[in-house]
Amino acid sequence: MKNSLSIIILLGVLIVSCGNKKSTTQVSESKKEEIEKKETSITNQKKLLYFTVSFFSPGDGIDYKIKTEYDTLLVQKYPALKIKKQKWGREGEVNYCIETTGMSPEQKSEFIAQSKAILSKSIKVRFKENNLCEN
Repeated sequence: MKNSLSIIILLGVLIVSCGNKKSTTQVSESKKEEIEKKETSITNQKKLLYFTVSFFSPGDGIDYKIKTEYDTLLVQKYPALKIKKQKWGREGEVNYCIETTGMSPEQKSEFIAQSKAILSKSIKVRFKENNLCEN
């Protein structure tokens, strides 16, 4: 009687544990798919790199003169550029994410050179090429 009861309990444990492995495998496969989707999304996002500009304030406002000069350049010479602007402070702080993917290498090089010429005049502006947009 003891042996039959032990065998029945052992069979029950084996059946239950086999069933759990199957659901664990299904969960693992769905997690793999989720991870692959996230990796694809990150890869696609990395393909779209921007020229980013940040007008910041160390406590006394942004450099409005340089911002106005840069805005004039963008409007007059590069009206077709896609620009995402994100305001983030109380003193006029703003980030620009400028998409340059539609430009030829020569146009992009000229645009960046003109941008740097204006933006590097101020210590209250940061800029970076081939950067991800944080908006």
